[in-house]
Amino acid sequence: MVSPNYFKSVAIYVVGELLMLSSIRTRLLLTILIIAVPLIGTSVAIFYRLAAVQIEDQKQTLVATTRALAAAVDAEIKKYAAIGFSLGASELLDSKDFYRFRTVALQALSKLPDAWAVVADEDGQQLLNTLRGYEDILPKVEPLDAHKRAMKTGLEQVGDAIIGPVAKRPAIGIFVPIVSAKGTSFDVVIGLDANVFAKILRAQNLPDGWVAGIGDRHRNFVARSIANDQFVGKPISAGWRAASNNSAEGYVQNISQEGQPLHSAFTNLSDSGWTISIGASVATLEAPFQQSMWLLGLTSCAMLLLSVILASLASRTIVRPMKALENGSEALLRKDRLIFKRTGLREVDITLAAFERASNAIINREEHHIILVNELNHRVKNTLAIVQAVALMAKKTAKNVSDYSASFSSRIVSLARTHDLLTEKSWDTIELREILLNEVNIFQNTDSSRIVMIGGVVELASKEAVSLGMIIHELATNAAKYGALSVDKGRLTISWMSDGPNTTKLDWIEEQGPAVRIPEKGNFGTKLIMQLAAGLSAEVKINFLETGLNFSMTIPTEPKSIDYLCR
Repeated sequence: MVSPNYFKSVAIYVVGELLMLSSIRTRLLLTILIIAVPLIGTSVAIFYRLAAVQIEDQKQTLVATTRALAAAVDAEIKKYAAIGFSLGASELLDSKDFYRFRTVALQALSKLPDAWAVVADEDGQQLLNTLRGYEDILPKVEPLDAHKRAMKTGLEQVGDAIIGPVAKRPAIGIFVPIVSAKGTSFDVVIGLDANVFAKILRAQNLPDGWVAGIGDRHRNFVARSIANDQFVGKPISAGWRAASNNSAEGYVQNISQEGQPLHSAFTNLSDSGWTISIGASVATLEAPFQQSMWLLGLTSCAMLLLSVILASLASRTIVRPMKALENGSEALLRKDRLIFKRTGLREVDITLAAFERASNAIINREEHHIILVNELNHRVKNTLAIVQAVALMAKKTAKNVSDYSASFSSRIVSLARTHDLLTEKSWDTIELREILLNEVNIFQNTDSSRIVMIGGVVELASKEAVSLGMIIHELATNAAKYGALSVDKGRLTISWMSDGPNTTKLDWIEEQGPAVRIPEKGNFGTKLIMQLAAGLSAEVKINFLETGLNFSMTIPTEPKSIDYLCR
């Protein structure tokens, strides 16, 4: 027979093994259960009581909210009535100067876009309506009940919701009776778009399942918080109508326009005869109580089940990020590009983001290194080709070693200056003006007017800039030795402009210099200019005029490297 101690030992062993094999998941489960079990007991004890208290609180909230809404509506009516009294006191009504009165009324209502002013005679016929022009013919209308009451009592009256004869939309009128100094009776009516009161209802931010409404003296809707446009001007519910006709304030159960049973509170406005009501659906108020018994049982089961689910999910949110961390470190070792995806675990995400930045930096550095090597190789070849061409031509034309050295050195210095300028620009694009200044400024004397440059912004690629810099150097050197820049009165004009898509025309015009000497055939400078221009696929024209050298060159430029701006 197996002893009880044996089973005890087996149980302890199994529990210990479980703790060792899945420590994260098991410990999370135990932690959540320790928190959940006391909460379940506390929730069951409190929940039933809260459901009953909540229904009573909501009923009291209905009453308080209805009173506050009634006060807001009454204040809104009084605000517009005050404007009516202010306009009614105008002396312009005594003289029937309706033209000027219309201007005063429009100014008074300028900040109230949903309101307009009307002046009506004793029979209710409109004499002026600010919605229409002064000379417009106004429609004939039957006198409204509110007008009749105002004329009879001499007190302001609030009308019912009607379709305005001029406004052509649901409107409310606030009628202010006026007797002029000459004994003429008028009504100054402040017309309001019924939507003014719908805005007040919407501003209450009622909870779901609640509905608010405003009824006029005849118990038709002035505004409603739900489906306002559908019900304006239509009768309010029968239960609300009966209760508000019998009492100034109260609490009633009625049926909404949508057919839903409501618990409603209502308050009547004594001055206007309107009634205000806010209702909450029976389902909204009584649902907590009706559902409490179900929730008592379901809550307990749900919390226990949720504990298990949360423990399982929580363990996954740790295991998966750790696996992602492992994969990330392996990708970093292989120098693969790592694409960071959030795991939800902050510490792991920070590490993976660092891995991504590191892998991108390593790969980008290697790619950039390859690009730099290729670019350097290309630029060195181009530069060496230019140096070789200069050396060969200088050798052929030099008379002696000293002449060769001077000729070769000056051109290499020019090439170096252009390289320095491009280095400042990171060997990106460079303005044509900067290349010209780089070469010409060294020949500029104190008279800055000798050299004039005219042209807009033209961006050149680096490979174009090197050859063009050498060409400008040859022209400037020639001008300084033999041309316009060799004498004080000499003048040089350099201009450039667009000569078609992706093409720039450069003109070099020398004036007032020494007599022009046509160079010997095979002149070094001319040959170098022509060879460099051929490398640019440029067209060159050189004219040795009596007034000075005229040089013109049309340069094709890369589409993305040229931009013309007017100056």
